[in-house]
Amino acid sequence: MCTTLALAIGLTTAILSLADSILLRALPYPDPGRLTTLWTTSAAAARANVSRFNVGAADWTDLRSQSKVFEDVALTRVVSNFNLTGDGSPEVVQGGRISWNLPQVLRVWPVMGHTFTEEETRTNAKVAIVSYGFWQQHFAHNPDILGQRLQLNGEWFEVIGVMPPEFQYPARESAVWTPLFISADELRARWVSIIEPSAG
Repeated sequence: MCTTLALAIGLTTAILSLADSILLRALPYPDPGRLTTLWTTSAAAARANVSRFNVGAADWTDLRSQSKVFEDVALTRVVSNFNLTGDGSPEVVQGGRISWNLPQVLRVWPVMGHTFTEEETRTNAKVAIVSYGFWQQHFAHNPDILGQRLQLNGEWFEVIGVMPPEFQYPARESAVWTPLFISADELRARWVSIIEPSAG
């Protein structure tokens, strides 16, 4: 039976929040037992007393194209400081930059609108998906949320989707997701490393 993989890349605090969700209650996704997380390790990392570090974009593309174990692989870069400006008081919101296929991997879809396309990820499109709570708090359940704009880190993003109330990724506090743009240089960068599953 194939297993589906979601790769988490980012801050330790967000990883710990996700670990808390894993340890204290079931993950809020259909069939959570099919999900796992991979990390990179190497001899150099061990000598530096680092047990694991981020998986590179080139490894991600190889896993998607070559692995016969995983149904699919998604990539996430955790963002803990999207600076929300524009209308109202400035605010810091948590979220992530995600590969276009993350909703398919987690099998969770927006309740309004749609997810990113592969093309939007490749072109660094200025579009965003927001959490249900963010929609409630900032847009008062306005049914015309799609097409509205958010200013994140000084750039304008168009809202194209709203996730369901139970969606939490990679942490309960996550509120905004934008496409994870991967440059050609990142796709070429490779290290001698071993990909291993996390214990949690």
